[in-house]
Amino acid sequence: MTDDNPSSPPSAPSSSGARRPAPGTAPGELETSVDEAPTLRFLAYGPDGFKETIAESLSDFTPSGEWPVTWIDVDGPPDTRLLEQLRDVLGVHPLALEDVIDQGQRPKVEGYLDQHFIVVHMLSYDERLQLEQLSLFLSEKCVVTFQGRVPSDSLEPVRARIRQNKGRIRQEGTDYLIYALLDSVVDHYFPIVDKLGDKLADLEADVLVAGTPDVIGQVQALKRDLLQFRRVLWPLSEALSSLGRSKDPLLCKETRLFLRDCSDHVDQLKDLLEVYRETAETLVETYLSVLSNRTNDTMRFLTLVTTIFIPLTFLVGIYGMNFDPDASPYNMPELRWRYGYPAVLVLMLLMAIGMFRYFVHRRWFR
Repeated sequence: MTDDNPSSPPSAPSSSGARRPAPGTAPGELETSVDEAPTLRFLAYGPDGFKETIAESLSDFTPSGEWPVTWIDVDGPPDTRLLEQLRDVLGVHPLALEDVIDQGQRPKVEGYLDQHFIVVHMLSYDERLQLEQLSLFLSEKCVVTFQGRVPSDSLEPVRARIRQNKGRIRQEGTDYLIYALLDSVVDHYFPIVDKLGDKLADLEADVLVAGTPDVIGQVQALKRDLLQFRRVLWPLSEALSSLGRSKDPLLCKETRLFLRDCSDHVDQLKDLLEVYRETAETLVETYLSVLSNRTNDTMRFLTLVTTIFIPLTFLVGIYGMNFDPDASPYNMPELRWRYGYPAVLVLMLLMAIGMFRYFVHRRWFR
């Protein structure tokens, strides 16, 4: 169902930070709340060289038949003008552009006539896992990518390979460029997984001693990061697998082979992530077990000390009674004994030592 009403409400930012169309917006509506124009990097190349320019509008770039491949990299949230230019000039489907505006997309691959639309996520890790949506359009002569303005850029190694003519990228078409971009994004996942593994190892040591009060909070934060990572990898594995099996003419047979290899890398990451998630789950149980054992040890010690002092308290209670020995020879005659007080102290000491040795012999004191 479509609606040509020009007064359709603009897209609105969600509470999670994603730019989403307002309820009731017509499908394919390209209105955004972005005022600042993004930066566009045009990188056209072929076997004989490359040309790289930076502009703020698609109209500033004139495609040339000299270069077989053109890569348009949009750095920053796209504004309405740029989206309309991509729709009218390059023929990008409005529904795909709507998904570019909506930053809450899951990794996926969709086909639109003679184009492919791909969504993946670039990740960075600095105490917490951060996600940035990367949208890619693949056509026969052009590749368009959308990324936000964040410090991490997983695409720079691909630009360097094009500039320096490393590998086979300048001899291949747009399908190989898409593979190179996806492979670079996946390759940047491995250092993040290593960081998560190192943090998990550190938390294991802290959990075993239970010496850090906020260790359980750190474990829960790590579990959230691992869960968020998992939500990226599982649909990405399906998307890459579908690309690798695709019979679309935009993807040549050899490129599909490379895409299957990239999918295999994602499967390796999934296996590592599952191990880390299971380890993180057991850390909570281990922490509670360590605290329980520590509490039990404390209660055992207090119980044994209390047990030692019970008979001593009994003696003190007896000799604290006010019976007059002058009234009767049975009223604590030892109170008039010259060594009565030292004898009671020695008796109490011997009782305490005897009970302590007994507890040690039974291995109740540790």
